[in-house]
Amino acid sequence: MLAERMRTFRDGDEAALVELWNRAFAGYGGYVPRTVVHWRWCILQRPGQSREDVLIVERESQVLGYGVLGPNGKVLELAVDPPLSKPERSRLVGAICEALEGRARARGDEAIAFMVPSTDPVICRALKDRGYREEAGDFLNMTIVNPVALIRRILEHRRDRFPPGWTPTFHLSLAPGHYRFSPYPEIAVAIGNPPVVEGQAPARADYRIRTDLSVLTDLIFNRVTLAGATGSGALVVEPASGLEQVRTLMDLVALKLPWYSPYADAR
Repeated sequence: MLAERMRTFRDGDEAALVELWNRAFAGYGGYVPRTVVHWRWCILQRPGQSREDVLIVERESQVLGYGVLGPNGKVLELAVDPPLSKPERSRLVGAICEALEGRARARGDEAIAFMVPSTDPVICRALKDRGYREEAGDFLNMTIVNPVALIRRILEHRRDRFPPGWTPTFHLSLAPGHYRFSPYPEIAVAIGNPPVVEGQAPARADYRIRTDLSVLTDLIFNRVTLAGATGSGALVVEPASGLEQVRTLMDLVALKLPWYSPYADAR
């Protein structure tokens, strides 16, 4: 096998780095495909950033991974090609870390910090093997601007997951919770093909869900379970016999992928 080499960024590398990033992180919640224009803006055009801060490992001109050292020793991005074997990914992560540490020393940074997905055991283990300690990441705050549009979009996307013959109707009553106000205090959901979601109380519904927008946000983004919400009284189903129907609805709208936001997303 030909040996890899480590080098710094050259003009024209952007497309390969963006393609690698998109392959590596497409499976995470909140993922939005990177573009070359966005990558240039959040990396190369960041104040104080240098092309020498972008370290790339390649083999025969094929980019296998890269890391970007940002201000204050924060690693803005770290990515290794997912199809590689676990031992190879681990070795490449170690090599990129070593290069980033060398760049940090040259800049006079006293320490460096990574923000990596906790669900990637290869990267986490490779960093721990180099002596890094693990700390809880920054709190990720999710806000729903338009719950009607979001629920409609999710249900339309997941129509093929509806149980056969499943056509219930729901009435969601939403207090503001931690929000300043609830833009849609009443929401009607009618399961069908297509599903109908409207920002008003329905004339009638099979089941009513009383909760608040904060709890709904936590359910959709998988921070709390339906059992936890009903057990604490934060969500009430009427009639109580409709709990399983509501469970099916919440399973459909919940986004259960792990979430990841790198330091590069902060500006």
